[in-house]
Amino acid sequence: MLQPIYHCSQADLYEACRVGWSACSANIDSFTLLKPKYTLTYVTDRLAEVDAAKDMLDNEQRIEDSKTARVALKNKATEALDAWQKLKRYISDAYPKDLLQIKLSTAGQKYYQKAANDDWGAVERLLNNGNIFITANTANLTANNNMPSTFAASFAAIKLSFTPLYVAFTTAEQNDEVETEAKIQANNDIYAKLIRMFKDGQVIFTQSRALRRQFVFEQVLLTVKGPGVAGIRGLITDNQTNRPITVQARVSVYNTTYTTNSDSNGRYEISPVAAGSYYLQFFAPNYYDAGTGPIAIETGTIKTVNISLVPQGYIFGRITDGTTGNPVENVNVVAEKDSNPVNDVLAVTDTNGNYSHTLVAGSYVLKISKAGYADMQVALFTVARGQTITKDLQMTPAHT
Repeated sequence: MLQPIYHCSQADLYEACRVGWSACSANIDSFTLLKPKYTLTYVTDRLAEVDAAKDMLDNEQRIEDSKTARVALKNKATEALDAWQKLKRYISDAYPKDLLQIKLSTAGQKYYQKAANDDWGAVERLLNNGNIFITANTANLTANNNMPSTFAASFAAIKLSFTPLYVAFTTAEQNDEVETEAKIQANNDIYAKLIRMFKDGQVIFTQSRALRRQFVFEQVLLTVKGPGVAGIRGLITDNQTNRPITVQARVSVYNTTYTTNSDSNGRYEISPVAAGSYYLQFFAPNYYDAGTGPIAIETGTIKTVNISLVPQGYIFGRITDGTTGNPVENVNVVAEKDSNPVNDVLAVTDTNGNYSHTLVAGSYVLKISKAGYADMQVALFTVARGQTITKDLQMTPAHT
């Protein structure tokens, strides 16, 4: 993702460009002596480029389509979650207790929690699994007037209507990214040309401190925006890729009402903020929460606080007795990361033999153990950010 090379707001950039090129125009003879390319027409062309960059859609205008698509997608996802909960009730009444977890798992239960947290891919998988389950088990579900005969069609209709909404949303987000890069590129170009002219101005007016200050970006920016109030801004990156995160993160100043969301480039800004000392908190989907130590903010300054978030994956599974097929509870499931015991993550199976845990994205080996059973080890596998890994296993009873 293209990054801005300027460190100010877009509005301040445009105003600084106008002020800077106006100063160039006022001293055009001196600039022409240094480089003949500097003419009033040249200045007019640069100002036209500034206006063209400003007239490109701003962030709120660019994301209008994706925001609108997200509302429709969210509403349909809520409808999908409600429908799946009804399906869960029908399954609970249609099957005996010893088969219930198997049937719910087949119907997509493992995707429900992530779907409820606005993971659109999980919503789609939940609907797919649920629809397949209904089709394969209609007779059992509708027996004894349990599931209405119309439910299968209504569930399938939700599934059918969700997919185009999902496609529309992802398309809108991709278009946002293209338009955002075009805007950043235009802004970078006008900034770069302004800075080149400023460097020439500093050479021309080496002997005049007052005139030279007119061609120093920080001085011009101060003239444009004044000393201002305090604020915080920064870049949020992925700990593994070192690239800006693309999901929206919530940034909060602890124990205050100051909060904001990062943009699609991983950037955030909170302003105005009263001068003082603060702790920042960062929350993003598919990443571990993070925070900072005390950050000192002074009046009239914008403090830059960058942070790298650790990506998070998930592992689920069920462990059964290889002889009887019954679930095995209280099994220790150790996920060893990168062959380093220091990074071990431990989960324990419940009464149904199920286990689950969040994992830092990376490579793992599973080690399974319980008294009365032979120890097991699952070969190296990789968990990516936001990925759900399922490992269902059968344990062999130990020989006595």
